[in-house]
Amino acid sequence: MESTNRAVYKDGFVPTHLGQNAGSSKFGFPSPRSNSYDSPCEAKQLFEQKRDELEAFKCDETERSQRLHDTLAEDDQHVQFLRSRGVGDHTIGRYKDDLEPLIQKTKDMKAKSSKAKIQSLMMSSPILRVDEEVAIPSTPHINDSLSENTQIKKKKAEVIERRSRHVFDVKTIQVQAEAKQLLCKVAEPQVRARDREIERLELSIAAASLHKETTPEPEEEPDTAMLPLNDEQEERVRVVLSGSGNLSEIVASSDFCSIDMKARDMLCMRRGEWLNDEVINYFLALLQQRELREHPEEPRFHFFNTFFYNALYADKRNFNYNAVRRWTTVKKLKYSLTTCQKVIVPVHQGNHWVLAVINIVDKRIEYYDSMGGLDSTCLSNLKRYITEEFENKGGQNLDTEHWPEEGIRDIPHQQNAIDCGVFMLTYADYLSREHDFTFSQENIPHIRKRIVTQILENKAD
Repeated sequence: MESTNRAVYKDGFVPTHLGQNAGSSKFGFPSPRSNSYDSPCEAKQLFEQKRDELEAFKCDETERSQRLHDTLAEDDQHVQFLRSRGVGDHTIGRYKDDLEPLIQKTKDMKAKSSKAKIQSLMMSSPILRVDEEVAIPSTPHINDSLSENTQIKKKKAEVIERRSRHVFDVKTIQVQAEAKQLLCKVAEPQVRARDREIERLELSIAAASLHKETTPEPEEEPDTAMLPLNDEQEERVRVVLSGSGNLSEIVASSDFCSIDMKARDMLCMRRGEWLNDEVINYFLALLQQRELREHPEEPRFHFFNTFFYNALYADKRNFNYNAVRRWTTVKKLKYSLTTCQKVIVPVHQGNHWVLAVINIVDKRIEYYDSMGGLDSTCLSNLKRYITEEFENKGGQNLDTEHWPEEGIRDIPHQQNAIDCGVFMLTYADYLSREHDFTFSQENIPHIRKRIVTQILENKAD
């Protein structure tokens, strides 16, 4: 047996030039078992050459990794674009699933190729793992240089191998490009349909905006009860309410009302006076005429006078539909009460005026009391009345059993014991104009003058 000096570096590697059989690896290094270096300088030159090759391979792999990263980022952007255009995840995923085996196969081939090349470069290096004892030269500075370079080379090889697991070759990138084209081709009809729908919606929105800009909003109806009087009207009201003239003089009369309004009847319109039946009934007749003037074919409102509820119930405290049955014949009214939306009923509660409304449209009975009260008996009688009226006039069965009886609370209230009649007439006026209640106690003096003016002119505003 031939004896040799054997030594091992501290990192576990030894030079490979110490051997008898000459030979070389596929990368140009001597074979691991061919120990045929002429000198330490030759071994160092070969080591530096192979180190440069590894550096070049690392740069190449880094560049390819960057291209892959850019490609994957571009692919994610492409998928996001398809999603934004309405292509569903199911469609995208289906074609990605078809391409996944090919992509995975390409990955495996690349990883296998990269790993084999790294291993070959490492094995052809002048430094090997110590799987057997090999003699080393006796030159200390060469040994130290090789040991340090071995550690650097191992670290570089590990970095390259780790990155190579995620690297695709040019063919993989081409496959991804073809996949994108395939997805675009398949999703194109859906994208076009979605674009057409978006365009249609945009045109609709633009047309609606144009219509809104060109169509003026309807102006709110002015509150006629608050309109100021002119000088002539102010003078006529002052003369009538002064009582200085002939109190028996007829100051207002009309064919639609059987009342001849005398000067003395108008004195109740002074501030601090209770309203009488004549003024109330005359003004309600004016409201009825206004309704017929604005809606001659089918009036929305019917106004009873102050005698209606007394005849129906109050006088004898007994419900009596027959006492008022003929009040609402078509021949007399020129229209049918059953076609109206609401029926206005003034009710006198001894020393207090309230307004009751039969709301046929909303199927309920309403009670407007400026003092906040509620008369359930009155509302029950009116519910019974409208049921019999529908049955008598048209043979219709109007079921009012479940109609609510409501005392309306959110309304203006009087602040004294005098103005209940004015509040009641103003409720009727605003309801028939379908206007919000915008008046209050402080407006009542002016409203009194407006009522006098409308009676003198025989026309409700």
